[in-house]
Amino acid sequence: VSADSLTRLVGRAGEALVETRQLRPFVDGLLQLRGDEVELCDRLTALEERLRAADVELPAPLAALLAGIRERAAACLARLSGHLDDFESFARRNEDLSNRLHHEVIVSRMRPLADGIRGFPRLVRDVSRSLGTQVRFEVRGDQTGVDRDILDKLAAPLSHLVRNALDPGLETPAAREAAGSPATG
Repeated sequence: VSADSLTRLVGRAGEALVETRQLRPFVDGLLQLRGDEVELCDRLTALEERLRAADVELPAPLAALLAGIRERAAACLARLSGHLDDFESFARRNEDLSNRLHHEVIVSRMRPLADGIRGFPRLVRDVSRSLGTQVRFEVRGDQTGVDRDILDKLAAPLSHLVRNALDPGLETPAAREAAGSPATG
């Protein structure tokens, strides 16, 4: 897969993640709407209770209208609650999926550090021979994941560091032994 294709894929996965996170305000708005609907139902119930407590006899058409409004509000609340639960579940699953997709795409861009330093043992051997030094080349963390673009850009600076570590950084075996160090650096 080309680096450009992976870069575009990372961008799209990032966009999907951002868009998915935009669902949260909608969920919050629906929660507020449900709270308002609960309050409306509670106020209707309170109105009916006050009318009963005051022993107010409503005309039949008005009592039927009030009962119909209460039933309609309760039905709306039930539907809203169901839709909200479904939407909240969808938003959670979608965010989880977007997070996993974004992570996988990021991981797909990674290469082990070992891929970028394959030529270093030969470089160390050749420079060591030309300088008459003895060197043991050891890498720790060579399986550490590095973004492929960054790994490509690290090759020249790392090579320069290795060369500088050998020349002038490493003495000849005789000079090392005279200083009390092992002959191999």
